[in-house]
Amino acid sequence: MELPVKDARGVSLNTATMDELSMKVGLGPERASRIAASRPFRSWDELKRVEGMTEAIVEALQRGGAVVGDPEEAEVVPRPEDAHLKPEERDVEIRGRRL
Repeated sequence: MELPVKDARGVSLNTATMDELSMKVGLGPERASRIAASRPFRSWDELKRVEGMTEAIVEALQRGGAVVGDPEEAEVVPRPEDAHLKPEERDVEIRGRRL
């Protein structure tokens, strides 16, 4: 099964626009609408409670670099191809902070 997640790097699920969630991240308009209506998220477990957000999709978002909660305190899971890099070498920034 192909997961809908496209480019989630640096996208905060608490602040992303509907277009970002739907098109850039690839969740589609229905999931994007449900996410927006359920905000704010303090944890990945809270996101899993949103209708249509399966464990596999949430894991793909995490691996893809999306964040929940306060981006300044967010736990970001590096992309597999970036896992060996130091944080300052990774190509992900949120509010000017390299992740």
